[in-house]
Amino acid sequence: MTVLLRNDAVADSDMRYAWSREAAEAACRVPASGREAADWAVRGWAEVALGCAALGGGDAFQGLDEVIQASQVACSGPFAPRLRALRSLGGELPGCYHGAPSAAAGTAPLPEAVARACVVLAEYCDGLDSALSRLPGGGGSAAEPPAWATTADHLRWGERFRASAGTRRWYSVLSAAVPAELVRRAWMRLPVADAQNIVLIRPVGGVEATVRQRVRQGLHNGAHLDHLAALASQDAATLWSPSAIEFGSGLLVAEAYAMSSEILAAAECTIAGRGAEARELYRGLVSRMGRIPGFGVWRSRYPAGPAALRCAEAERSAQFATLPTLAAQYVTGPLRLIGRNWADPLIPAPLAQRARTRWKAVCERFEPAAALSAAEGTAEAPRSEVRPETGVPRQKSGA
Repeated sequence: MTVLLRNDAVADSDMRYAWSREAAEAACRVPASGREAADWAVRGWAEVALGCAALGGGDAFQGLDEVIQASQVACSGPFAPRLRALRSLGGELPGCYHGAPSAAAGTAPLPEAVARACVVLAEYCDGLDSALSRLPGGGGSAAEPPAWATTADHLRWGERFRASAGTRRWYSVLSAAVPAELVRRAWMRLPVADAQNIVLIRPVGGVEATVRQRVRQGLHNGAHLDHLAALASQDAATLWSPSAIEFGSGLLVAEAYAMSSEILAAAECTIAGRGAEARELYRGLVSRMGRIPGFGVWRSRYPAGPAALRCAEAERSAQFATLPTLAAQYVTGPLRLIGRNWADPLIPAPLAQRARTRWKAVCERFEPAAALSAAEGTAEAPRSEVRPETGVPRQKSGA
């Protein structure tokens, strides 16, 4: 069930404070170290600040303020401006939100396991491209969604192409007075007056009636909402807390699941003749490879390979430049999940079973999917992605 909520349908100030403090502490625990850990924490705090802004009360920021002050991590780097802009929505900006610029970090070489995963995914993308080229119009032309289409409409549309389709879902679209450019991870569990407190934040000023938004909201974010709901149904005692998949190692699993949903949906859309959506999914898969730090240098030394790798060379993303572990997960994570039949402690069994069933059906009808499943090493996890979570540095990291 999808519900539209106003931002006054939230819990009291004590509950907002408890949520923001717990979420901010969770954002500090990341499977990384050094500059990557500090930047990842600041990125997580920006998502917490977005949740606080959506809750609509200045007191919601108090817990976040306290955690940032106690951590003494410099609020600097690529995510600090967004964090400060979101925090400013709640009143005067505390001094702990300012920090000395971080020293520039060099880009490490692309790990061999990540490079191998890029080749496997690129081969799948080439198969998609070939199949789409045989559709009427080359699979790239179709009418945009109706002008009145909203995020809620996209979520309902996407249910047919998500592995969790056919189940009862509880999530809400929460309208918030936040500029669209400040919104990144819009899915979260907040203390709102909803059965499972699972929301997708809809900012002001965004353009919703596009195929890109249909795919982004209806498929990728929709998969996150399904994942949150499936976990919530297992543990009702934690409904007023952030979910385990919103931060740190849990977020890696969440993005792996959502990306596996995109890979599955790309095949299903192609089979169904929905070329515009499948082409948008193809572009998204290609972009996830190109934005991994070190990809461009690796390609300069490995110019051969699938055509999708060449397309990915044009992709860059400042928001992932200092987060190689997270960036790589959008490629390696879904391949690992598919290779392991979606077996993971943070993916509830019913969700995994539906994904397996639909993937099996796709493999029987779409050769690129079968080839991806059979690719050697698909289930292997790069060492960089299985590091234990650590806290962010206790000293200022701007030195």
